[in-house]
Amino acid sequence: PDKLKARYVINEGGGLGLATKRGNVHFCQVAEKGVCWVRITFSGTPGHASLPHANNCVVEMGKAIEALSSYESAWVVTEPAEKFIRGLAAAQEFVSAAEFLQLLDPTSCSSVWGRLPAGIIQQVLNASLRNTFTPTIAKAGTKTNVIPAECFCEIDCRMLPGVKPHEIQQAISDILTARGCKNFTITILHTSLPSSSPLDTPLYRVIENNLKKHDPTALLIPYMSSGATDSRFFREHGIVAYGMQMESSLESMERMHGHNERISITNLVMGIKVLFDTMREFCV
Repeated sequence: PDKLKARYVINEGGGLGLATKRGNVHFCQVAEKGVCWVRITFSGTPGHASLPHANNCVVEMGKAIEALSSYESAWVVTEPAEKFIRGLAAAQEFVSAAEFLQLLDPTSCSSVWGRLPAGIIQQVLNASLRNTFTPTIAKAGTKTNVIPAECFCEIDCRMLPGVKPHEIQQAISDILTARGCKNFTITILHTSLPSSSPLDTPLYRVIENNLKKHDPTALLIPYMSSGATDSRFFREHGIVAYGMQMESSLESMERMHGHNERISITNLVMGIKVLFDTMREFCV
């Protein structure tokens, strides 16, 4: 704990962005969604696979995975999402600024979101405005000719600010029950609550000024990441934490934890310059 006695932290989680005709938009991570990993265990009747029956736990798991992967939770405009949308509205070139700002109205979100290009911008906004439920692990039997007595899948759920893990657990139960799934239990494996840091700080202004020093066209806007970072641990201690990586590219998000995850040499060098000048100015 003594080593956490800092006023500010610069971490990963932001610095992504969008290149436009007007200039480069950089995202500064000032908030992140909460994490709730759950395991759903299904029980059934074991037996020989040559004699199929109606109580196969693997079938129930398949129904559950399909139900969760296709589920669309309600649109919710939280404070971090509102700041992000307002900051991005004038710079983005997908639709008019006025139309983009309609994302601030939950009743208009589906319509505006549907008119945006399919791909990463839709994914980013969907994650910013909704709780998400993503199946990532499924484990069942060990022999092809045996119907197992039990199987399980694991779901990576990301919570908007204000949502608690038990609410996610209940939402999953409701989704599966509505789909007709049976004989399941839901266990929370890991969780962390949403976190955020204020914008009106000397460090945020210094980062913004030094970013524009090296990229005069740059625009810095606040961003809530869907992924978790170590910033949450510092924020728990009242420490302001910002996420910065110098790459104004939505495509870099698509590569995150995927194929060819990388940062360009140009952006690496720029990031070093911006962070060096920020530290030199802020820490004197």
